[in-house]
Amino acid sequence: MRAGTDARYPFMLSTTSMFLQERNTFISDQSILSPSERPLTTWKLKEQADSSSIPASLEAVTTDKAGKTLGRWSLEQRGKANQTGKVVRLVSPEEHSQHGHV
Repeated sequence: MRAGTDARYPFMLSTTSMFLQERNTFISDQSILSPSERPLTTWKLKEQADSSSIPASLEAVTTDKAGKTLGRWSLEQRGKANQTGKVVRLVSPEEHSQHGHV
């Protein structure tokens, strides 16, 4: 995970699509992530808020290489996630190490 360039989204996950197109997912807070049970992935965006200790609203935005927004994932406190467009929800270990992520 790298630092984002926008104050609203201080964290960024870099991935590629199955057609090797660059995708960047900017997240507002790390608490929107949870460990993934899916093979070959490390992190996923939460589908539901698990406690009231998370911020009132969490958001992840996926963009292409040019910065065009492809999708948005929002998670309200004690609610379910709302997806608009196409959002990268799962991140694999190879993508972490390739970009020097922790």
